[in-house]
Amino acid sequence: MPYATDRDLLLLDPLVFNEFPATPQQRINVDDATVSGTTLTSVTADFTQAQIDEGHIALLAGRPIEIVARVDANTLTASQLRNSTDDDPIAPGDTTSAELIIRTFGPQIAIAHAFLLDRLNLLATETAAVLNPEVAARLEAMQTIAHVYAWSFNQSSDATAHQQRTSMLAKRFANLTRTMVIQLDRDGDGIMDDQFDFGTATLTRI
Repeated sequence: MPYATDRDLLLLDPLVFNEFPATPQQRINVDDATVSGTTLTSVTADFTQAQIDEGHIALLAGRPIEIVARVDANTLTASQLRNSTDDDPIAPGDTTSAELIIRTFGPQIAIAHAFLLDRLNLLATETAAVLNPEVAARLEAMQTIAHVYAWSFNQSSDATAHQQRTSMLAKRFANLTRTMVIQLDRDGDGIMDDQFDFGTATLTRI
């Protein structure tokens, strides 16, 4: 399972779910969403069949909110974007008969995840070897966003503005990546064995 979720993408780029409606895979599109506190319900949606769960992002009347949990097929716990997933849900604001769209970049995140595991020389069954998964999640999210912007260049109505934003994000992500180090526990004893420094692209045995 990838380290990143759609929530990690929204943290890095608040516009990504609004700007690329054709890129992510759409799971839900209804117009009967009701929110009371942190409870979001829809009679016509089937959140179980659509596999909506924690970490997904929904557009509620065009505004991105995060999904905290799936309660049942017609009910979700929703929140404004929180500082941390450990924080309590923040009510997004009561509403009735609202448009609700849920899209996901899950397949694109999976590609970034496979690339990261290859860089770290890890098998898909060895994801627990990463001791700082929050760093791995940011790396996967950044690569996914960069891929999406590159893919969608020809679909943009304003090619110049799109290119400028793509270039800005690429520089920002490159600078962030150079500071990131993944800590690895390859033998499962809870102690770091080696680390991969993305600034120098080197693996160091500890």
